[in-house]
Amino acid sequence: MPIVTAVVWYDHRRRNRDSKEAVWPGYAPGLFCKRIIDLDLGMKPVSPYAQPDVVACRDCTRLVKHQARIKRQHPDYWCAPVPGWGAVRSRLMILGLAPGLAGAGRTGKGFVGDASGAFLFKSLHSHGFATDYRSERARLRETVITNIVKCVPPANRPLSGEKRNCERFLARELESFLPKRRSKNRVILCLGRDAYESVHRLLELPTMPFTHGMCLRTRENVFILTSFHPSRLNVNTGRLTQSMFDSVIALARSLLSQ
Repeated sequence: MPIVTAVVWYDHRRRNRDSKEAVWPGYAPGLFCKRIIDLDLGMKPVSPYAQPDVVACRDCTRLVKHQARIKRQHPDYWCAPVPGWGAVRSRLMILGLAPGLAGAGRTGKGFVGDASGAFLFKSLHSHGFATDYRSERARLRETVITNIVKCVPPANRPLSGEKRNCERFLARELESFLPKRRSKNRVILCLGRDAYESVHRLLELPTMPFTHGMCLRTRENVFILTSFHPSRLNVNTGRLTQSMFDSVIALARSLLSQ
């Protein structure tokens, strides 16, 4: 099982000045490496070392302060920007809005460790995109998971400016994910309206209203699927059921099998 080394960042004012701990190569002023953590990022992992500028980002003052507050309350949480993770040669990209506090905010891996992740991974495992239905034990197959916003936002709602700040990272992820030439099908699964609108804006696609269960073909071998976000609210109110979501993942599998 592949393991990579990741870091948790702390506010520099909390630093023990006698500490001799190493600093991340993409070090940003005001941050330092307080703790090194080993994370299993899945089969052929997309390592945070490939995205040091994501983890070191301090562009959004409100989000930086929020991570510091969380770290004081939960010293063992990740509490830093969360890079995408999954298989390097991915053909399915799953895009959410932002890390959840009990999930990626704690584990450093999108949709790992919370109720939304449990819901998501049940379907991923059923259709062969994950090795286990338990998110914290699963490795992804042909799949990468990421979010528009890389930091846990207050009340789970990032501001529009924060989404725009982070879209440069998403643009780079999309550029890496989309095929450069004719190849096998690729699928982008947008979880919720925000993810759908960001993808449309970055790919400069014609505007279409968001609904659950859409399937759009943007070029010969690239498809965009949509689903309601598997948030606790959507699941508990029945707006999104497991069978509804399973149908979307089944369609993704069908498109990738063509």
